[in-house]
Parts: sequence; C-alpha cells; structure tokens
Amino acid sequence: MNKFRPHHSCICKDIYTQNGNLFLIPELWVNLGDIKVLKEVEEKGFAVATDGQPIQKDSELIIKEDGFFDLLKSNDLLSYTIFSDEGYLKDLPVFFQDEWNSEIKIDSMNLLGWTVNKFTEPALLYGDFPIRPILKGEEIIGYEILDNTIINKWGLINTYEDASKIAYKNSAEDLYHEIWRPLAVCVDKFTLKKLESTRNT
Repeated sequence: MNKFRPHHSCICKDIYTQNGNLFLIPELWVNLGDIKVLKEVEEKGFAVATDGQPIQKDSELIIKEDGFFDLLKSNDLLSYTIFSDEGYLKDLPVFFQDEWNSEIKIDSMNLLGWTVNKFTEPALLYGDFPIRPILKGEEIIGYEILDNTIINKWGLINTYEDASKIAYKNSAEDLYHEIWRPLAVCVDKFTLKKLESTRNT
C-alpha cells in the first residue's frame, strides 16, 4: 500500500447508520458545522483546506500537525482520511499536498475499507457499486447491500482487489471514457474506538 498517499481528511460529528448497520462511505458521514472548532483547527495550524480557502463546514483538509487529533478527541469528534494512488491525485489535485504530517500514512492509520470514485463522484451514487440507494421518488430513503461477500462491517468494500475490479468495470462502462479509482477510507485510533462503540450498542 506504499503507493497510496493521503488525499484529504474531513472532520465529522456523526455517521450514517441503518437498522444497526454502519455505512461509512465518505459521502454519508455527517460533516461538522461548528465554526468555532473549525476556526481553532485553522488558527492553531493543525490543518489547512485542500482548496486553499479558509476552513468551513464542508472543507476537505490537509493535516499538518499531530495536535489535530488531540483537538478532535477533546471535542468528541470523528474524522476520516482518504488515501489515493497518484492517478487520483492527478485527477483531483489539492493545494498543500506536500504539507501533510509525515506520520499520516496508510499503514499507520486504521484502514476501514475501500470505496470507488471518479473525481468527486462516488460510484455509490453515479456508478456500479455493491450498495445502491433505495429511492422513494427522487429521494434517497436508505441503502441496500447487493453483495454481502465483498462489503464489510463498515459498509465499505473489504479488499483493494475487489475495489479495483469495481473501478475497472466502471471505467470500462464510462460514457465519457473517464477513469474510476479505488480509495482507501482510514481513521485515527479515537475515531475507531467511537465507531466500535457505536457498532456494539
């Protein structure tokens, strides 16, 4: 997994659950809207936004300092970090890519599983994926797992190999001949502990 580098992190206040099942696909996490905490993250130099703008509710972040996770823990918040290959970083470049804290590596975090995206479009919503939205009219009212053999306890694809097959299928069928790529979803120790606690309640 050495070829995977951190692409962005997000601060969240909650996760999506359905009938006791967790779905930790990044688009389903509930982003933090507390501007005070976000400003503190920025003012203390713990992180910067990938778009080069001031950090706000939906900002994707580059983590610069270890204090980032301590601040989240003290505020009882969650975070996830997306790791990608170089191809995805070229597809969706970010500001400050070289300023990542050197301690943040895919092997040093807790890998929950994999998802598949094309640029900012998740296969969950725009492509072929082993989970599909349940619709009522045009409104999404839930999610259905289509293949339990490759979806893990976190509602993510269990292996890189399976995620690669799904990405390849989406790329082969893409009307615009664009490339879909596997993305790793990782969390810090405190977030993992909170997630485990949620699963066990």
